[in-house]
Order: sequence, then C-alpha cells, then structure tokens
Amino acid sequence: MSFRLLASARRELKQDAAWYERREGGLGERFLDAVRQGFQRIVDHPQSLPRDTMKRSRRDIRRCAVSGFSYQVIFEIRPDELVVLAIAHGSRRPGYWSRRKG
Repeated sequence: MSFRLLASARRELKQDAAWYERREGGLGERFLDAVRQGFQRIVDHPQSLPRDTMKRSRRDIRRCAVSGFSYQVIFEIRPDELVVLAIAHGSRRPGYWSRRKG
C-alpha cells in the first residue's frame, strides 16, 4: 500500500517545523522526527489507529498522535493507499481539513 502526503499537509508540516525551529534550535527537527515516527506507525498499523469521530462520513479517516507535541496526523485509508490529509495542531479549528480529498 502506498503512502503520500497531500500538498497542503506537506506545507503544514514545513511551516510548523519552521515555527518550532525559530522557537528553539533543534526543536523543529525533533518535531519532524516525531511526525516521521507517526508516519511509520500509520504505515505499519493503519487499522489500529482511532477513527476520526468529528464527522460522519463514509471515508475511513483516522488520527495518529504525534508523540511529545500537541499534533495529530490525520490520514485516510483508501483501497490502495494511505493519504495524509493534515498535520493538525490540537487547538486548530476541528475538522478544517475535512474537505481535502487529493
């Protein structure tokens, strides 16, 4: 099964890592490492991660917590691929990413 990030999720990841790096040297890289570990959990065991309960949908959308940060990787399980829809901070508007299809 393939794995990909939507362009909008990739932009979020870069912007958030840069914000952490400006805050403290090395923190942006630690954030990226934590997100990469989340990506690995998604690839290894996508079905074991919790479903998103914000919206009723036929889409199989799930969340993976980013260890050590108030972020979640929001992803969709599709027949042949895993698609990251968002790298979402816990205080962002819930479900802002829900219209992303890619």
